[in-house]
Amino acid sequence: MTFTEPRERARAFGIYGAIAGGGSAVGLIVGGQLTEYLDRRWTLLVNAPIAALTVAGAVVFLHDRREQRVAHPLLPMRVIRDRNRGGALLAVGLATVGMFGLFLFLTYYLQVIQGYSPVTTGLAFLPMTAGMMTGAVGVAARLLPRVAPRQILVPGLLIAAAALAYLTRIEVGSSYLLHVLPSLAFLGLGIGMGMGMGMGITFMPAMSTATLGAAPRDAGVASATVDTAQQVGGSIGIALLNTVTTSATASYLTSHGAASDLAVAVGTVHGFSVAIWHSTGFLLTAADDALVAALV
Repeated sequence: MTFTEPRERARAFGIYGAIAGGGSAVGLIVGGQLTEYLDRRWTLLVNAPIAALTVAGAVVFLHDRREQRVAHPLLPMRVIRDRNRGGALLAVGLATVGMFGLFLFLTYYLQVIQGYSPVTTGLAFLPMTAGMMTGAVGVAARLLPRVAPRQILVPGLLIAAAALAYLTRIEVGSSYLLHVLPSLAFLGLGIGMGMGMGMGITFMPAMSTATLGAAPRDAGVASATVDTAQQVGGSIGIALLNTVTTSATASYLTSHGAASDLAVAVGTVHGFSVAIWHSTGFLLTAADDALVAALV
């Protein structure tokens, strides 16, 4: 609620999106280094010092603590009954369902099928981060003060869906430069344009809309609900799409046979492609939701 003027608000969320995108890139690279040079269990510990710093920062800088005394519900229904806010939250949730599973599949594809090391895999995601920053700061932050959020959100989701559809063409011997890199770059651009959390034109206006106009007493819960929508969507996406991948792979191998390592690899990539098509569907559903909600 600190930024109420449209131009300042757009700039603030653009910077937020760029930082979030940069953080995702750092996380991928550091996670790859920890896995390759130490042990994968270190990746589970890396958040502990970050959480400690966050708590310390909150104690020092956040002086308004409505939450220590309030007797009202943690999530008042008035926060999500607003049509624009509810639509934005649903768009965030649907988009993350489609996206978080993809990160898992693509990591498997690059490491297991293409033979990339964990560090190289982390570096391979950098084009997506560049797209996120471009979408959040270079596009969404400039347009949001001038147009309705849906005019950024819907095109962003459609760009991201097209990038995913292109990625379904991957095969065992596909080239990173021709088949993966273009998809990652446009995926980052499209999602980042709108939501700011790891994807460029999509998350930033959705997050801005989800918190815009909330009463001061609801500012904290409105912001927290955006994060909750992301986390829940990501958890559902990983579980659901991993099941889709496993089922599609098993069905392919049953019908085609698994007489060689190559046949297993082909079946595995087929499972990835099927799951990515499902991810594409979730992004298209999120775009439809943004249109129906008529985000202003």
